[in-house]
Amino acid sequence: MLVLVSNLDRNSQEISVRLNLERLDLHDRELDVFDVLSEQSVPMEKDGTIGVSLGPEEWMYVWLRPEH
Repeated sequence: MLVLVSNLDRNSQEISVRLNLERLDLHDRELDVFDVLSEQSVPMEKDGTIGVSLGPEEWMYVWLRPEH
């Protein structure tokens, strides 16, 4: 699953997104969660919450991929 996370504000922000992992049928899987462009890991809580810092009008793609 590819998730676009953005900050449309003119100020830097801590952005928090909560994904409904059960509804997405990802609740019982171990996932690799990372920024597609930088290939850096993105922390995700067990409840599906992703928190990232983004600059003004900045965005990132977060990929949730089942671990092998």
